Amino acid sequence: MMDEILLRPHHALCIRFFEGKGYSSEFTKHMAGVIEKLHKPGQCVALVDKEDEICKKCPNHLEDGCSQKRKVQRYDGNVIDMTGLSYGERIDFGKLQDLMESRIMAVGRFRDLCGDCGWASICHKKQEE
Repeated sequence: MMDEILLRPHHALCIRFFEGKGYSSEFTKHMAGVIEKLHKPGQCVALVDKEDEICKKCPNHLEDGCSQKRKVQRYDGNVIDMTGLSYGERIDFGKLQDLMESRIMAVGRFRDLCGDCGWASICHKKQEE
């Protein structure tokens, strides 16, 4: 059995649009590795409202927490509200992706969820492709 991966809810959307760009080469390499693990069949994630696996190499991650704490908490809360999931819930990553697609992407709620993110232009461009 695989270990579950801790994941902030909004990071499931970041993963969907990731194209090998990031804050630094260290962050990008780490993100790519996490995504590879997540795409293994049967990989389970635990939804958390704190630092997750992706945060570990983020430059916004500081000793006392995230420098963007309010913004990411809002993104996470929006994802929780839109998907009907809850913090602490364990879910197969493939099922999580399906929920993101059906309850956020397919119904046009994505742009409102995290439009003020610094990476939003990449995501919005990829969404339109």
